[in-house]
Amino acid sequence: MEEENNLLNKQANFNEYIRELKVNLRTDYYTLTWAALRNDQFIGTSIKDKNIFLTPANFLSLYSFFIIFISSMILTIFLLLRNMILNDEYFIGNIPMILLRMILAGFAHKLLSAEFMEGYYKFKYTLNNPHEFAHVGFALMVGISQMIVITISIISIMLWICMADDYIMPVSGFAAFSVLACFDDWIGDTILKEKIKGVKYLSKEEKEDVINKIHEMSYMNFNNIALNLHLENKTATASLQQKINDDNNESHYDYDDLNNRMTLFQKLASINTDELILYISDEDFYDKWYLRVIFNYIDWSIVAALLMIPTSLLMPIIHDFLVYYLK
Repeated sequence: MEEENNLLNKQANFNEYIRELKVNLRTDYYTLTWAALRNDQFIGTSIKDKNIFLTPANFLSLYSFFIIFISSMILTIFLLLRNMILNDEYFIGNIPMILLRMILAGFAHKLLSAEFMEGYYKFKYTLNNPHEFAHVGFALMVGISQMIVITISIISIMLWICMADDYIMPVSGFAAFSVLACFDDWIGDTILKEKIKGVKYLSKEEKEDVINKIHEMSYMNFNNIALNLHLENKTATASLQQKINDDNNESHYDYDDLNNRMTLFQKLASINTDELILYISDEDFYDKWYLRVIFNYIDWSIVAALLMIPTSLLMPIIHDFLVYYLK
């Protein structure tokens, strides 16, 4: 009995040590794309009693639009930075200019670090729970892409403000790259405005019951089950929005093909934003002393600001290197 009590005490201490980190994801384009890849995302989502889910054509559009978005973001940042490097000369700046650079670098980190961490949380959650995603590789790519874009944006801001020879230039460069880095938030808000009236969701308990029943049907793949449970035949091609919003003539319309007539963005807008919450074990963050130091005790915005001093001093070498390869 004593051994059992000791074992229970050790287990209780272990459970206290392994806590869960609660992450409330923002409704940006990265999050909507990533959430749509989850197997259970659209389970229990319906409009006019017709279940909503992504079709193979929707998945293809999802991948295509996201790749175009990421490519456009990186290309735009590259072209802006290239133009600045090739057409401007480096100005070492006086003490007020260097202080302005440090302040802007600190602000840039404060603004964009949250976006970077959200990308990391998506990547980490997908890595820990690959069975929850229809296409694990693409879900990982979404998280990695968000981290890459934010990293490139921060580096570009630092290079831009170091090249500025007038006080307005570092501020304008900071604003330009920050807007680009946060462009996904604007796209996410725009997509959510496409939400169709009448979307209904199952309660959390009801949704879990449906998912458990699907998992019990082990003779079929999860995705195929979900698809077969909701599959509907293609019929009319009339305007979907008119069919949903015109309540007076509601009985005149056929909703049998509702899911197939909905656009990808209308389905993304139907994602239950209340469920965009991740629970990640923080064991990885606190089981080693150096990770505790990195995540708890270092203010990285101050580090980013202080990095502007050596960056400003080394900028002539960096500038010559970049000019050589960007010509």
